[in-house]
Order: sequence, then structure tokens, then C-alpha cells
Amino acid sequence: MTDRGTAPADAYPHGWTVSVTLFVRAVRSVLLALSWAYRHSPDPEVGRLANRDARRSVPDGGTPVRWFALLRLLADRRTRYVLYYLARRDSRPVRLERLARQVAAWEWDVSVDEVPEDAYERTFVELVQTNLPALATAGVVEYEPIGLMAGLADVPESLASLLRVAAELETSRT
Repeated sequence: MTDRGTAPADAYPHGWTVSVTLFVRAVRSVLLALSWAYRHSPDPEVGRLANRDARRSVPDGGTPVRWFALLRLLADRRTRYVLYYLARRDSRPVRLERLARQVAAWEWDVSVDEVPEDAYERTFVELVQTNLPALATAGVVEYEPIGLMAGLADVPESLASLLRVAAELETSRT
């Protein structure tokens, strides 16, 4: 992915991204089913353990992020694009206008300068109203709605590794 608009592979219907998205959704479904089964078990000890496990944070002890919420966030293509862009910028915050233009460019598979204005505006609004607040609530992104800035929070190494793998899979061509 470059700032010139090279889109990740999920712009192509049969790329690796379809596999990544399906994998994330499958894992999320299995985790949700197991969570439901544990919570509704007739054994009170199993129910107590399930409640403890639901509150468990990332295994490497970093920022407490629930894996269910994280997988739900990563299942959304636009949210992944936001995380990829912010991860490339390390810890430096970025103006939301620039972030929205780059995400729209990847979605439309065009350069940043060629993004249609209506696509940019829709992307900007969705980022401000939906994607960034969800990422901020999960503790993954530091989001400043007044100053219109966003940056990647101090994320645990397990999340950083997951993002690197997902980005690599999405940018590789089949």
C-alpha cells in the first residue's frame, strides 16, 4: 500500500482479503458460540470461568482489548485500512482529512488526488461517526474529535503482529 492509491487486495473479489475476512469472521463466530455455550452451561463453575474469560485482556498484558471486540473491528475493511495507515505512521497523529482521503483512495483503487469528492465525504463522515469512536472505545486508537486528529494507541505486540499479518495478506496479489 502506498499513498499513491495502491489498493489492498480486497478491492479484488477473489484476493487474499476475502480469505482474511472470512477467517476473522469464522474465528469470531466460533468464539461467540463458545462464549454462549459456557455462559449457558448447567455447571456453575463453567459459567464462573466464562465470565472471567470474557473480561480477559490481550495475552501479552498490553492495553486491555477484548478479543471479541477486536475481531469484530478487524472484520470491517474500512477499519482495517484505518489501522494499516495509522500503523505505518508509527505513533504520529494524523489529520482526519488526510486519513479519510487515503482510505477512500484504497477503497476506490485510485491515487489520493483522484478520489471523488463525494466518496471522500462519505468516508470522512463514517470515520468520524462510526469507525474511529469504535476503535477509540476498544483502546486501539487515540481519537481527538474536536481537533480532528487520530493516532494509533500503544497497542500490545499481539495486536501489532495481527495487523502486520493481515496487511501482508491483503496487499499480496493472487
